[in-house]
Amino acid sequence: MFRIIPNIKSENRVDISGYLQQMYRAIITISDSVNDKTETPAVQARFQSHISSEEERLRRNLDRIRYYIDAADIVPLVTGPGPIERVRFGKLISDSS
Repeated sequence: MFRIIPNIKSENRVDISGYLQQMYRAIITISDSVNDKTETPAVQARFQSHISSEEERLRRNLDRIRYYIDAADIVPLVTGPGPIERVRFGKLISDSS
């Protein structure tokens, strides 16, 4: 994330650096809250079928649009109805195992 800074014009580096630091804190806060490694196999097993079905649904939708997302209005075609957090947090949870 921070590797981009050397490629930023010098007059924009302070603003971009501040933005990246702010975003990094937000991302770490969210991901740390769902990446607790103390889950038991029983907990993982309980949610695995849901996680697998969501991943497969997203994969089908991405295949349908050939992974070409060129505008914000395409995202709902992939994620389906409901808040994006439902999809993103599901992916974060499945990535933590």
